[in-house]
Amino acid sequence: MTRRESVRVSLFVRGRLVGADRSLSCALVDLSAGGAMLTFAGRLPAPPLRLEFELGGEKLAFPVEAQRMSVGGGVAVGFPRPRSERLHHLIAAEQRRALAQGRVNVKERRVRRPVGRPSREAAQPPDKTGS
Repeated sequence: MTRRESVRVSLFVRGRLVGADRSLSCALVDLSAGGAMLTFAGRLPAPPLRLEFELGGEKLAFPVEAQRMSVGGGVAVGFPRPRSERLHHLIAAEQRRALAQGRVNVKERRVRRPVGRPSREAAQPPDKTGS
């Protein structure tokens, strides 16, 4: 079973991925306090990587580590620890703005269960007291 540490926010923010050999324009399409999903044209720059973007009127720059390629052509990057408390506040502000505009942009934490394994509720014997 895996569980996300942080709630993810769907958004579209332009950014820049800076590597040792070059930099490129990218878009953040998904953001949490632990990382982001990026889309861009071209190949990933050489590490070390830094992600630069603006959120809530603030310019931010974080070291990132490429974690995996996504099916849709994006790249998931993680923010190494320690994580920024300021980023938590900016993500919360983005969530409030989206909700005020009637957009639901939060992806809930998800739980994966192996196929064939019953949930806790299904594994409980039925209540025979009738209550």
